[in-house]
Amino acid sequence: MMFRRLSDEQNQLYNLIDELLWCEWDPIGVNDYPDARDEYQSYTPQIFSLAIKGASREDIAQKLLQIETEMMGLVGNVKKNNELATKMVEATKTLVLTHQELYNTGISLEEELAVNQFGRDIHGVENLLRSFSQMPEVRKREYLNYLADLIWQYKPLEADIEQAIINTSLKPTYTPCVVLRTHRLKIGLNQLVKLPLNELDRVYRLMLNLFKQAYQRRLKKERS
Repeated sequence: MMFRRLSDEQNQLYNLIDELLWCEWDPIGVNDYPDARDEYQSYTPQIFSLAIKGASREDIAQKLLQIETEMMGLVGNVKKNNELATKMVEATKTLVLTHQELYNTGISLEEELAVNQFGRDIHGVENLLRSFSQMPEVRKREYLNYLADLIWQYKPLEADIEQAIINTSLKPTYTPCVVLRTHRLKIGLNQLVKLPLNELDRVYRLMLNLFKQAYQRRLKKERS
């Protein structure tokens, strides 16, 4: 599953790469077990990012081999990796005519993939927070507008607000928490983006965890 901002063709490519890793790559031999379906999904964004940037067959095959040997401690299957990389490159050419065919939201593909990985519990929040804190104000507000739209797309519940506040370890008396509790989701998300600059890092932390609540629920529903 990818996000709204990718084109239909890019979504198709992402899902195809995910399927290839599960059905054909499967270096540790677990694809007979449905409960292990997410075993390789932490690698999907990495391979997709290479493909969408126009990486060569050799580059993608080398990345697959690196994952096998350095991260899994396996010997690696050079032949299979080359075959899969060829399929991925051809699919990229067929499905995506131009690299980085993104809608104009001011958010890079790398940033979008990072949020995806946080939502999936693949990576923690520290790098996201560090990157956001270094952005100029205009970029921060663009990012938060994007994130607000994304949260709404995943149909959050009002009950998610309290859990998100707990997960962020923010004091309930902090302005972003008060705003969200007071105005609830539909109005509150828009109000958060308008808060003063000195509140935006807290806003980002809160919105990330609100997104994660809704995203995790969607994943569980789809897997069941």
